[in-house]
Amino acid sequence: MGNWVEEYLEKNQELPELPLEFLPAVDKVKVHPGLEMKVASGQYWNNLGDVNREKLLQLVEYLGRDRAGYLESVKSMLPHGGHKPA
Repeated sequence: MGNWVEEYLEKNQELPELPLEFLPAVDKVKVHPGLEMKVASGQYWNNLGDVNREKLLQLVEYLGRDRAGYLESVKSMLPHGGHKPA
């Protein structure tokens, strides 16, 4: 499976709007080069679901951020005994 942002861009020649589920983790509703990613809270991450977690991580990568670094930041927000990042 490829990166959903890149696939959308290739197919539509424009950057996609973000799923509403991502709004707590971003500063805008449309992908753009300077999009600011916020560290997801542990509760938000746990409620996001596996498919959307992966899509959020693909967005992180598309924006040139380190996937592992973002996951570490999310992990630091999880309560002890909570679900671990994907």
